[in-house]
Amino acid sequence: MSGVPCSGSLCKGSIVNGFTKEYGLLKTRIILIKEAKDFIDSYFTSVEKLNSHEHYQRWNEISKSIDSTGTYQLKYEELCFGCKLAWRNAPRCIGRIQWNNLQVFDARNAKTCSDMFDAICRHISYCTNKGKIRSGITVFPHMTGKDEDFRIWNSQLIRYAGYQQSDGTILGDPISVEFTEVCQKLGWKGKGTMFDLLPLVLQINGNDPEVFDLPEDIILEVSLKHPRYPWFEHLGLKWYGLPSVSSMTLECGGLIFTAAPFSGWYMSTEIGARDLCDTQRYNLTEIVAIKMELDTKSITTLWKDKAILEVNVAVLHSFQKAGVTIIDHHSASESFMKFMEDENRLRGGCPADWVWIVPPISGSATQVFHQEMLLYQLKPSFDNVRGDPWSSHCWKSNKLKKLFEKRKLSLKSVGWFAMAVAIFMKMVSVKRVNCTILYATVTGNALRYANILERMFKTTFNVQEFAKEVRMVTERKRRRQTLLIEMVIDKNDGLSYKPGDHIGIFPSNNDKNVNYIISRFSKSVMVDEPIKVVRNIKKTSTEMATFATEKTDERKLVELAEDSNLYKTWRNEKYPSLCDVLKEFPSIKIYPEFLLTQFPVLKERFYSISSSSDIYPGEVHLTVGVVKYKKNDLDFEVVTLFCIYSKSIYLHFDRTPVFHLPANRSLPILMIGAGTGIAPFRSFWQQRKYDMETEVNENFGDMYLFFGCRDPIIDHIYHQELQKAEKEGAITKVFNAYSRQKGKQKVYVQDLVRNNHELITSEIIKKDGHIYVCGGTNMAKDVSSALTDIIKKAYVVSSQEAASIVQGLRDSNRYHEELYGPSVIPKY
Repeated sequence: MSGVPCSGSLCKGSIVNGFTKEYGLLKTRIILIKEAKDFIDSYFTSVEKLNSHEHYQRWNEISKSIDSTGTYQLKYEELCFGCKLAWRNAPRCIGRIQWNNLQVFDARNAKTCSDMFDAICRHISYCTNKGKIRSGITVFPHMTGKDEDFRIWNSQLIRYAGYQQSDGTILGDPISVEFTEVCQKLGWKGKGTMFDLLPLVLQINGNDPEVFDLPEDIILEVSLKHPRYPWFEHLGLKWYGLPSVSSMTLECGGLIFTAAPFSGWYMSTEIGARDLCDTQRYNLTEIVAIKMELDTKSITTLWKDKAILEVNVAVLHSFQKAGVTIIDHHSASESFMKFMEDENRLRGGCPADWVWIVPPISGSATQVFHQEMLLYQLKPSFDNVRGDPWSSHCWKSNKLKKLFEKRKLSLKSVGWFAMAVAIFMKMVSVKRVNCTILYATVTGNALRYANILERMFKTTFNVQEFAKEVRMVTERKRRRQTLLIEMVIDKNDGLSYKPGDHIGIFPSNNDKNVNYIISRFSKSVMVDEPIKVVRNIKKTSTEMATFATEKTDERKLVELAEDSNLYKTWRNEKYPSLCDVLKEFPSIKIYPEFLLTQFPVLKERFYSISSSSDIYPGEVHLTVGVVKYKKNDLDFEVVTLFCIYSKSIYLHFDRTPVFHLPANRSLPILMIGAGTGIAPFRSFWQQRKYDMETEVNENFGDMYLFFGCRDPIIDHIYHQELQKAEKEGAITKVFNAYSRQKGKQKVYVQDLVRNNHELITSEIIKKDGHIYVCGGTNMAKDVSSALTDIIKKAYVVSSQEAASIVQGLRDSNRYHEELYGPSVIPKY
């Protein structure tokens, strides 16, 4: 851990861009060994193998490598761990709750700038995902010497150019003016519009950089429109959907990766408030205010606030209409508070930079504004580096050297410049304080913004009410049970879905429990009327003790709040629900405000659709599991879709463009799933059966299923239906893997992949077939490894080349995965 370089008279925690590091400073051997040891210990702790033989063997390998070469190489699993941990440790990121889902692309085999460019294009394509943005990082080789590095000169992989005009104005993005001039000196020619995409400028091993134009077909841009102002569309504004930071270095295990572009998804204020409305960026605030016919003569009319707010509304509206992932600053704030709570519980702290975490608009209306934060650094880390690459690069080409030659400045001119910068910084600091006060006192704007978000939310989801039917797929007497849930939808609603789509369920609480809790309120309330609440920061049990009217109940609740061991024992013995707590302490009378602030809202749940709308018009089927557990010596069942016993449920359809049947129906298909992972495949073979019956002259490719379960009698889901589908020709052949069949060897779906290597290489690989995998991440990882192994043997190639072929299947949308839990993406 290292701290922010503050002093007794200066706090650098409040400087927005003040915390940077020198570029190119390698670790000394002693520091490298220490940081490598700390990292490897952390890695083996995470996989529960600390002080194991494997741990000691790995450390000996690293030690010998450092002694002989001065450096070492991370294994892919270690690199993944380090990248995820670096994101988790990033103090300026508000979206870190997703850190464990980061996809790591290993590009350390890159040798040329062209290799870098290809890897970056794959990175952009994967993370863009046709608008369903995914977080990812591509890691190039780490620095091993002064001129032994890989570097991306762009601050972001995707950014618009800025052109300095002869009259002093700027066309495009002002933040890019200097870099645009660099690109032009390197030979790039832009179109001269407000939104020209800058090229990639890549450099290897101290050589002069190379320029690459990004392919337009991999860049997703969103045209900006406003839901209430038609004139907004005529401003001609747009923005790219994928934010990708590329100028930061990744420090992991003492190694410094100088090129490690990272992509996430946008928080709406990053575009609406900062990129489009900051005075040093596109500066559209006054233009929008005039179009809105606001009074811009006095700042007390708050015209700036109103204009910026509507720009943010336009950004959210446009991205949602285009189906591009984006999050509003209120939702981001709530997720960060949950992340911070988890980090404090799991690691005893959470590094956070308050200046960066608090959103640029409606600051005090978000929870993070009122949260004290500590700014410190943990390793692995992402670090900002001081200075631009072109300002320190030693040019090899004489022509370029002359183009970038700098005029030497006298000491006097440097002094005047330093004084001007000091004055400017003082002015900025003063303005920043005033801005903070302004946001803190303007409360009406936050309410109006919340109302706008509420209206936008209502238009985002098509929520309908449905009737449903539940059938048991496996025998109820068995320990493992699966339900087939059949829901009837109104044909007049115009709702439709395709095989492979998801359904989003909005769950509800049991009516009996809800009525009981309402009966324990301290005051009568009208359930349909709004309640004004204030966020309570006390412990739940401490607060509930104040609601008890009996001293015995109050004393017991206080003891539970203050004695953590007593509380854990009580919780582990009873696993109480809120109703259980109220019954155990009958004198408690709770306030409805307390209930709303202390207990989370039920989250929407997504499930794969298990039916074809052509076979079952007006219906949608789900395949869900049942979990059994004991509580107070009583047996309980938890249906994954726990709201199925309600009188009605609410849902909407969620499209999955990457998990649909191929448009060319003559291509062969291999479906691989275990357990309830068979869910989407049921819709596949039903759709194939319908298509074959209605289009008799169509040429259909073979369809194979590799299905895994524990036992053919206990949990072979849809066994009879599969036999019928195979007999009718909808499925060419079904291969089964049983992992718990009595008296027989364990067989998993990855074993089926290896045992049927000739089928896969001849029918799937060579005939441009498609592979679909559905199930847990461990299963998917094993299937990917098995596929890599059989390609390696079939084509007599190296492991890396075989992995590249598998990755090529993914890139060409022939390898489809629908996984439960953190995804595993193989390295390039």
